[in-house]
Amino acid sequence: MSNDDIKLSLFVSRKHGCGAALLNAVCEQLRAQGWKNLYLWTDCDCNWHWYETHGYSLVRKDIYGPFSDEHKEYWTYIFKKQI
Repeated sequence: MSNDDIKLSLFVSRKHGCGAALLNAVCEQLRAQGWKNLYLWTDCDCNWHWYETHGYSLVRKDIYGPFSDEHKEYWTYIFKKQI
C-alpha cells in the first residue's frame, strides 16, 4: 500500500443491494478526496464472490486460525480496487 491507498473493513446487512449502494457512495467520496486504491477486507461468512464480479482483485486469501477448527476452515480475503 502507498500513501494514497485506503483500507476498509465493511460490515453490512445481508439485505440485497445495501452493500453495493454503500460501497459506491464511499468510493465516490474517497475518489473526490484524492484516494487512489481501496483495500477491502472480508471473510467467508459474506458473499465474497461479489467483489470479484464488481471490479475488485483478490490480493490475499488466508485461513483465520482462531475461527477455524478441525471440521471447517474460516477464510479471510483482501481485495483491491482502483477508485
